Amino acid sequence: MRQCDVMAKSLLKKLAALGLFSCASKPKKSTPAAKAARKSRQPALPRVTFDREFLDKYTVEEVIGRGGFGVVYAGTRLEDNKPVAIKVARKDKALGWMKNEEGVTVPREVWCLQRVAHIDGVIHLVDYRDLRPQSTYILVMERPERGQDLFDYISERTTLSERQARDFMRQVVEMLESVHAAGVVHRDVKDENIIVDLDTQTLRLVDFGSATHFKHTPYTDFDGTLVYSSPEWLLHRRYHAESYTVWTLGILLYDMVCGNIPFHTANGIIHASPTLPQQLSPEVRSLICRCLSAEPSDRPTLQQILSDPWMTTVDDQAATGDVLDETTVVPDITSNNLPSTQSSASRVPSSTDDTQAETSPADPLDDLTVPATDSPLPRLESLRTVSVAAG
Repeated sequence: MRQCDVMAKSLLKKLAALGLFSCASKPKKSTPAAKAARKSRQPALPRVTFDREFLDKYTVEEVIGRGGFGVVYAGTRLEDNKPVAIKVARKDKALGWMKNEEGVTVPREVWCLQRVAHIDGVIHLVDYRDLRPQSTYILVMERPERGQDLFDYISERTTLSERQARDFMRQVVEMLESVHAAGVVHRDVKDENIIVDLDTQTLRLVDFGSATHFKHTPYTDFDGTLVYSSPEWLLHRRYHAESYTVWTLGILLYDMVCGNIPFHTANGIIHASPTLPQQLSPEVRSLICRCLSAEPSDRPTLQQILSDPWMTTVDDQAATGDVLDETTVVPDITSNNLPSTQSSASRVPSSTDDTQAETSPADPLDDLTVPATDSPLPRLESLRTVSVAAG
């Protein structure tokens, strides 16, 4: 058996322990029944007592989100009737603590939100409260009055036209450029973490729970959504901020124009050969494949995405969001995307950093375990955010 096949089978077994795979039907978009089922599996709400000072400033209304971190309530700031989102998070679920510019130790999410507060399009932190001696803290963030997350926005339309996808892609890339310049990397860019203002069609980037400080050396921990993870993380348990971000943007762009994410198995991610509809323009197919290159050094930078021919197109005659028949397309630009049986086992993600050491090919996720190489991953289950440390 080839070494690559042995590694792939070992990897798949290990990923099962993280809940990445299950034997299920073809992934589908959200439905009311699926949402109800997902909600029934969610953890109990954290216990929290809002003090009188807080309730004099904000109303606390219905639950609008929940997860392992805690719960998010709709609310209103009383002084100006501004809609807000009130996130109550468990301290033991915080992914690190950092000192901010005032020398105060805060959850890493708060540190990141404070660093990006000046950026248009990034959700703004309105208030932060450490509920001592309770085991929770509160984040109060702005909330668009008529907002919908991009997951549901796409689900209602099946797909987006290339014109609209281009506009959304430009907004997200420009936001991420500014986020990186502020010293932060988001690490969980996906449709559920992007809010569409239904009145203005402007986007908001939300949920910095997986974010951390931006660095040029490799990351060896994974905080994000597993089906958005990149080949270099699965094979070598390391990735770089920008090339990983570009990979997630490739998945996001595919999601917008095709109506679902491109990969549902570890093998699909590692081989990085997305199935694309013939109806899409050659330019958008080319950009998707460049962003989803298996080799990080073959992916464009954020600035190169903005100057890509598809991104700079003025006259858009692309398809309008009808259901698209899938046909395998392998553009010339992806000729090197599929790793050979030898190189996929030994390749280390390219980097301009000399701090990245070579990883042994016999060590791809040594303590992870998956039933079959191509076991499908249900659409809803794929969207869980997880934290995984290499080692």
